[in-house]
Amino acid sequence: MKQILITLFIIFSSTLGWCAKSYNLTISVFSSGEKTPVSGLRIVCTQSKKYTGEGITDENGSVTFYDIKEKHLNFTIYDDTDLYLEKTLFYYNPNKENDSERLFLSYNPEKEKELFANIDSKYDATTQVSLEQNSEGEILNCYVKSEDISCATYPGGKNELFKDVANFLTYPAECRDNNIQGTVEISFLIQTDGTITYVVVEKGVEEAIDQEAIRAIRSLKNWQPAIIDGHPVVAKVYVPISFQLL
Repeated sequence: MKQILITLFIIFSSTLGWCAKSYNLTISVFSSGEKTPVSGLRIVCTQSKKYTGEGITDENGSVTFYDIKEKHLNFTIYDDTDLYLEKTLFYYNPNKENDSERLFLSYNPEKEKELFANIDSKYDATTQVSLEQNSEGEILNCYVKSEDISCATYPGGKNELFKDVANFLTYPAECRDNNIQGTVEISFLIQTDGTITYVVVEKGVEEAIDQEAIRAIRSLKNWQPAIIDGHPVVAKVYVPISFQLL
């Protein structure tokens, strides 16, 4: 009888092992500056610092990891050309459902500055700004007489705007170590095609924090442009970005 029970236990344990739930995860990686997919990146998967596998992003910037059984995993993205900065995704999937993640990579600082300057150069810096607004969508100044005015809007609204800003921000290590905090007041122009241009620090905190705020704004998706009398116009937007240590 004891032998039968042991045998049943072994069979039951084996069955549970074979039936352990697994899932697939697709990670898609994009350039934060140009919002285009990035191919040829190496994504390394680890659990508790132990290597579990890796993949290379395809022409769509994507790689799929199959038959994952762990709930907690880390995925680190490496660019062997050093064009993009390394980034780690701390991933958690408690229900082990098939899933997908979209990540945006930042350029190395010098490359990023060059990219932003090229974007600005496509638009005339002297173009007349038709209205000024804040991140709440409130008009601060309007330089065109009209009753048919719509402010520039971020896709998904204000909450999505600050959510995306937070996702792009990295607290500068030297500022964190020295307990440097504060709010950066940023202004920028939204062109008639929704492109973010001419980002300026109106009120800064510290150089490293100010530059990080600029980078986060530059990394955002295009906006819906302001509209006056049915026509898109250039708008100046003011956004506060807070850097607070917990």
